[in-house]
Amino acid sequence: MIAATESTIYPLLRRLLNDRCLTSFWKESSEGLPPRKYYFITEDEEKYLKSMIEEWQNLIEIVEKIKGGE
Repeated sequence: MIAATESTIYPLLRRLLNDRCLTSFWKESSEGLPPRKYYFITEDEEKYLKSMIEEWQNLIEIVEKIKGGE
């Protein structure tokens, strides 16, 4: 199991925001809780991610063929 802490997650989110891979916005919470920040992948990065997933699937299929699998 991989443990992710605040010192891992928030610097990564900041880097992705700076690289324009993510967008974010603040939203007020109910019942006096502090506002929360929500992150979303940008449309361009979502397209890129989908293409990388397709490439990964192609690679898996090729390796399976080499191994003699289905």
